[in-house]
Amino acid sequence: MVSSLRCQVFALLSLLTLLGGAGSAGGVAPQYNSNLCDFPACACPRSYSKIVCTCDQKIQEITLQATGFDYLPNTLGSIEINRCATVVVTRRSIKNITPLRRIALTNIGQLQLDEEAFYWDTTQNLDSYIHPGIDIVIANSSIPTLPSEVFKGHINSITLQRVHISLIKALAFANIARMEKIEISNSNIDTIVPQAFKKFILNTFIVEGGRIGSMPTYSMNAVQVMNDIKFENVNFGIIQSSALKITEPKVFRLRSCTISQLEGEAFHITTKGPIFIDDNIFHYTARGAFLRINLDPRSIYTSGIQELVFENNTLDKFEEYALFFNTSGIKPRIDQIIINRPCACTELNAWSTKLVKFSTDQTPKNFDKLMRCLKGKQDVTLLEYQLKNCTSNTSRVYLIVTILIVILISLLCICSVGFWLFRKHAKRYMNVPTNDGNNRLSVLSSTSNHIIVLPERKIYRETELNVMTECVEPIKEYVPPQAITQPL
Repeated sequence: MVSSLRCQVFALLSLLTLLGGAGSAGGVAPQYNSNLCDFPACACPRSYSKIVCTCDQKIQEITLQATGFDYLPNTLGSIEINRCATVVVTRRSIKNITPLRRIALTNIGQLQLDEEAFYWDTTQNLDSYIHPGIDIVIANSSIPTLPSEVFKGHINSITLQRVHISLIKALAFANIARMEKIEISNSNIDTIVPQAFKKFILNTFIVEGGRIGSMPTYSMNAVQVMNDIKFENVNFGIIQSSALKITEPKVFRLRSCTISQLEGEAFHITTKGPIFIDDNIFHYTARGAFLRINLDPRSIYTSGIQELVFENNTLDKFEEYALFFNTSGIKPRIDQIIINRPCACTELNAWSTKLVKFSTDQTPKNFDKLMRCLKGKQDVTLLEYQLKNCTSNTSRVYLIVTILIVILISLLCICSVGFWLFRKHAKRYMNVPTNDGNNRLSVLSSTSNHIIVLPERKIYRETELNVMTECVEPIKEYVPPQAITQPL
């Protein structure tokens, strides 16, 4: 009997020890259902209006959930999670937290997000929210997947800073009430699935720095940006046709970006204001890559003609009319197109006439002054290179003409010298006047073999010319008389 009682007591103590150990290992007291404010790595100052969780060596994983152990209190206005190896945000974990205004997740080794992880306040009418919306900031973190409808409801802004995202699924950014801003800075996105950004309204869309591996067709579809859309210092892999279908922006900027492959009609953007495309590098550009960037016809009546600035851009390979612009209601300003290829005389004409085209036939006539190609390590204008290096045929024509001119001048000189010598000879000598064919006295007779030497090369008016005919008899050999010898 005693041994049986001892066994029961020992079993009960062992069970209590195991339960206590399990509770300690999990960091949760077993006595009651605690919220996340009671978690050892978290603290909730100001009466549960804010929660701050910072992981340490013992605790490396935190789960944000609406129910169960370590649930999120409904009184929170701000959630901050720092320096954790893993953070899991479960489905609809913040849906019922009405006072919530801000979520900040920084230095997270792996951020695992379920569908509808950031699903907040969709009970109100989209056009008349009582609450201003929440701001979501994710920084210095890695996200394996942004699932479908991960952002849903009334979200004021989404900021991703120095984040690596392996995959953005379809409809990840969809069904969102009118947002203030989406800003993605210095972040790397490997793959975007078609229609990842679909059918929502926001004021500003900014992507600065970082890399986007590929943007397939309809990556951004039916998105309305009411103020600015800007891509700056972004390294793109491929941007396929109709990858960005955006309407309403007041300003569109594509600045200091590098795009490996840009397909035809990649940008479907209808703006209400100016368009700036400058300081970019395009490794391969298909025909009409920018053709579908156009001005909303309604804005012409309210804001007038807008500018399209395309300056200081570098192109490696391109198709004919790769820079085909819709200039209806737009004043194009094109300058400094750098063709990152060695200058070639056979290509200059095609580059200057078949690279840029305007829909309203406003193509500049002197485009060879605005384009530059590589001559060694330096770039020169097409016109400069053509004048110095591509005039072989013209040089040959000039050489032949020059030679002919030299020959003609030489002949003229020779003729002049000969005429001068002839005149000099004529002034010193004159033919003896003889009768010509008409029995007239003339000095121009060519049959006369007699000439007159003119004294001092002059002919005087008083000079009297007498012609005397002399008869010359042959001289006979003189024979001296022989002496007569007489006999003595």
